[in-house]
Amino acid sequence: MQRQMQKPRQNNKAEITTGEVLKKADFRNVRFLAQFITEAGILVKRKQTSISAKAQRKIAREIKTARAFGLMPFTTMGTKAFAFGRTMENRDQDFEYEVVEDDDEYEDNTPE
Repeated sequence: MQRQMQKPRQNNKAEITTGEVLKKADFRNVRFLAQFITEAGILVKRKQTSISAKAQRKIAREIKTARAFGLMPFTTMGTKAFAFGRTMENRDQDFEYEVVEDDDEYEDNTPE
């Protein structure tokens, strides 16, 4: 039996260097930090990002700080994935529901 060579995995994301992470990582730079979070709100592992341990710790610390200040969500809580830059009006359109007003239900039916 011959062993087949495995193809190397291709990383579709843009390659981010460790130096770039150390310069740009700040809790106020939510757009940059969002690259390191999955759709479920979990930090992406260091193997997938291929950055140094020091840079990964900085990313984790900045994401936690941004979450504490309310700039990033802790979890998606069953809603659609976190998308930076969406206004609340657009988010409301994603979860629209029809309001039915029924005045008959609230009439006073007590005997006189």
